[in-house]
Amino acid sequence: MIKVSRNLLQNFYLILPLSLLVVLIDILFLDHQLQSFLPNTPNKFFLFTLFFVLPHIVASLITFGEKEYVVHYKKQLSYSLIFSLIVTLIFVYITPQKAYLAIFGIITLFHVIGQQFGLNSGFAQVRGKIFLWWKYIGFTSALFSSTLLYFPQTSSLNLYYSFIAINIFFLIFFLFLTVKCIKLSTNDFGKRYFIANFLLLLFTFVFVLLKYPFFAILGPRFVHDTTAFTFYAVHNFNRSTVSRNKVLNPITKMNFSILLTFLSAIIIALFVKDLNYFGLITFLTILHYCVESFMWKGKTLHKEFIRF
Repeated sequence: MIKVSRNLLQNFYLILPLSLLVVLIDILFLDHQLQSFLPNTPNKFFLFTLFFVLPHIVASLITFGEKEYVVHYKKQLSYSLIFSLIVTLIFVYITPQKAYLAIFGIITLFHVIGQQFGLNSGFAQVRGKIFLWWKYIGFTSALFSSTLLYFPQTSSLNLYYSFIAINIFFLIFFLFLTVKCIKLSTNDFGKRYFIANFLLLLFTFVFVLLKYPFFAILGPRFVHDTTAFTFYAVHNFNRSTVSRNKVLNPITKMNFSILLTFLSAIIIALFVKDLNYFGLITFLTILHYCVESFMWKGKTLHKEFIRF
């Protein structure tokens, strides 16, 4: 049985200083040429979303591709399918497009940040009121950063700069609580992971202030997706050693599923050119958020095949 490397999970956060280095080079030496080339709002990140979100989603859903898993999660999967369909119909056919994109983006940010916070609690063995305060203050800071990202300097500059000032306050408070959580952590890795997650929110805010929304989204997205892919790859390999599914075993054992998801993204990108066709991706994304809310919690089949 192979294991998840904690050092590998920590190294994924190196995307943050590397992105900042690229931004500083663009500002200091390239006269903002990269900034002018990149999209200036997340609403234009269609292909970015497609390539970063879709592979990660398909890789998670493919783990349910055998009878034992379907039976084990039958009730949760049924509720998730119904809920995802209803939310998709509301988002795509009722909610105004700009509002839909903003709400969807904020929900995605919470999902992305929430995964890292949940892992942090498990790694550091820190729970209780201090951790809850740390988590909710972090969520609040992420919300303000996301709001600034989706509604940059609109008609009200006073509101824009008020949001910046408020988020600075929340980040300072978040730093204070991060130090508290570090002191409560039972191991060095948990302490380092608290620092990494603080930097994740700090760098996101910095990229928003510098008006590089691409990197503000890239950092959390990269950390979340690569972390999740690591879990799926380890799970798939370990599960294949006991699974009786002769069709999926060769795919999951060799982790072809991850490669196939990128191929599917390329194929869809060739045909999907308009947000009117975003319904399928929305449905899969909401379904993914639902299943990840239960597949790693408690004594589940997925957790039986994860070791560190």
